[in-house]
Amino acid sequence: MRGKPVIKYNPDADALVITLSNEAPDYGEEVSPNIILHYSSSGRLVEIEILDASEFLSNVLRETLKTMHLKLTLRTIGEGKVST
Repeated sequence: MRGKPVIKYNPDADALVITLSNEAPDYGEEVSPNIILHYSSSGRLVEIEILDASEFLSNVLRETLKTMHLKLTLRTIGEGKVST
């Protein structure tokens, strides 16, 4: 697979799997809690697995929105639209 990644969610396992290649995964490495990178026998990253995906994505979204809000607030202050 050289095209777009394939993303699948398993609600029973609350796992999100992002497949990057048609190559079969040979081994996996947990790089942070609940995130496993799967590699082919040649060492190429072929799959990303996120366990407890709903919690992980909620946290990512929450932090992204906080960052966006902060950037918007700082931009608004910089434009002089908010008194400090």
